Amino acid sequence: MGENFCASAERFDGTDGGRTDEHVFQNLHWGLELLLKAYLHHRGWSDARCIADVRHDPGKALAACEREGLEGIDPEIRAFLQALSPFSRVHRVAEFVEAGAAGWTAADAITVSTRLRKALDSGFWVQGGEG
Repeated sequence: MGENFCASAERFDGTDGGRTDEHVFQNLHWGLELLLKAYLHHRGWSDARCIADVRHDPGKALAACEREGLEGIDPEIRAFLQALSPFSRVHRVAEFVEAGAAGWTAADAITVSTRLRKALDSGFWVQGGEG
């Protein structure tokens, strides 16, 4: 499911009148949140623990994933999630976009999310060879 949201964001090319930066950032929020939580589930977290500890905050989810062994997260990924988190955790990604998206373009956010997804994908395989 998370991959589907990210793929939807990636199809944005700036020429589709039906898609906006808000569409890109909202889909990245949903997709990355689900993928980060999937990693936490893979590491033994329950739904209840995800709800209690990270809720809808991708910055907190990333920090939890790193504590659980996720590697390969560069500072730009962390910076993007930290900028998005205050808005995503209260379901106000539209306000993030209206406020200038903390200087992030939709294309830059897609690039960063792709790197995060690669790190997560690698993390699933590195941890004991499970998938």
